[in-house]
Amino acid sequence: MSRQELVWQALHAVDVAQTLEAARDECYKEDAWLTRRLIGEQPSDAQVLAWGVGSAVLHAWVSDTLIQRGAPTWVQMVWDLGTLGQTAYAVGSNYDTGIRLLGSNKNVRGCPAG
Repeated sequence: MSRQELVWQALHAVDVAQTLEAARDECYKEDAWLTRRLIGEQPSDAQVLAWGVGSAVLHAWVSDTLIQRGAPTWVQMVWDLGTLGQTAYAVGSNYDTGIRLLGSNKNVRGCPAG
């Protein structure tokens, strides 16, 4: 597994953990359009984990296929940088929104539970 893939997998694991944390908090709803279409606004733990494992396997498969088939370096770099950037953005955005892994989520204005 390449260094870029390991970094993506680590970031993805954080994103999945954040999504689990948000799904357990009625004040937070899944906001990413594709993820929301796949697992819904308030997914169960099982849905989040299935999405997390499935997308991790798919990402590793695509990365490996690009290498095995000798895709041009620029194609591999676009894949790596694009997916790393998107996942890093998601992790940062989740944190900015108030999702906390090692503590209490920030209160959401207007949420009865918040």
